[in-house]
Amino acid sequence: MPASTLDRLRAAVTDPTRLAPASRTAGARLVEVEPGRVVATLPSAEVLPPLGAALVLADFLLGAVVGTGLAPGLRVSTLSLHASVHAPGTGALTATARLGHLGTTGVSTAEVRGVDGSLVATLSSRCAVLPASAPPPVAESSPTALALRVTPGVAVGTADPGLANFGSTVQGGVLATVLAHALDAAAGGVELDVTFVRPVPTDGAEFTARATPVHAGSRFAVGRAELRDARDRLAAVGVASRWLGT
Repeated sequence: MPASTLDRLRAAVTDPTRLAPASRTAGARLVEVEPGRVVATLPSAEVLPPLGAALVLADFLLGAVVGTGLAPGLRVSTLSLHASVHAPGTGALTATARLGHLGTTGVSTAEVRGVDGSLVATLSSRCAVLPASAPPPVAESSPTALALRVTPGVAVGTADPGLANFGSTVQGGVLATVLAHALDAAAGGVELDVTFVRPVPTDGAEFTARATPVHAGSRFAVGRAELRDARDRLAAVGVASRWLGT
């Protein structure tokens, strides 16, 4: 019988090579794994673009904690991600994820905190529960995989194998990071909602997020972005909003 996700995660506490490539590229380390609760650390947020550390670490845990409740032969795929960003998130980070609901989909929440315990971001996610056709593949991490090219309203990433999840597609937290950078000029990233439409294969090709302002008031700004793969297929949609104050 294949190992359950819970068993694989527990093994990864002492053997980080069992983590997906994107998590290993970021330097994530599992600390605690139990049914319905998972804790991990990231020794340095500087290995990722701004906001990327919290998004990549949390996306990993939001799916992992849903996986702790699954029977062998099942896997998760992220459908949507919401992030409320409270602080830049420099230095070491710690994230704690909890399972909220599990059925045909799984709902989970996470908190990311800085080295001093300050709250960096709160996140939530909904994942689809799907059959697992094969054991998770092993792929190498890549220390240069997370570079971005950013111009106002546009962010371009490369679908490097070092950014892969266990489905051999670009991890959702990475896609959310690219969307957040595209949206920065349009609205900033205090509140970020991402809906994942289709996976982006880790084939080395470029993928691009383009943002447009939806509302640019004196107090409140909203922007929307679309992320498309190298074949110009819609892969993810992001909406960001920021309260600018009085």
